[in-house]
Amino acid sequence: MKIIANIIGALGAITFIGYFAYKVNETPLSIIVTICLCLMVYAFYDDMRRDRAVARARRENERAE
Repeated sequence: MKIIANIIGALGAITFIGYFAYKVNETPLSIIVTICLCLMVYAFYDDMRRDRAVARARRENERAE
């Protein structure tokens, strides 16, 4: 369920910020927006990777008990 919320939030942010940068049409703003969106995508990837690691550790812990 968390992944669906993350995807919806990311798509909303990309759409809103991307449209804003497109309408303003200033190069420095476009560069900053691109960098920020790349960081947001990386944070999303890192959260998903961390969630998988936590789930794997919990599953291994349950087997050990």
